[in-house]
Amino acid sequence: PDTGPNARFYAMRFAAKEAAWKALSPGRDQGVGWRDFEVISNPDGSPGLLFHGRAAGVFETMTNGKGKTSLSLSDDGGFALAFVVLSAS
Repeated sequence: PDTGPNARFYAMRFAAKEAAWKALSPGRDQGVGWRDFEVISNPDGSPGLLFHGRAAGVFETMTNGKGKTSLSLSDDGGFALAFVVLSAS
């Protein structure tokens, strides 16, 4: 299997989308899909998460329009992992 930099990059992005989908658990029953999440690089280089389509609607409803996301990505030993925290202020 490919273990180069591209494989690690895409594996971490996939892990981020899966973590976001799980964090938005009520949305899983409302038709939220993989394409409703976008992993971005913030201006400071940190990873970020954007919601589109149904995911955006579910997130807005869950947080009363005051939601924030936190995303952490890592890879080691051929494994990729991501943590997503959703919060409302």
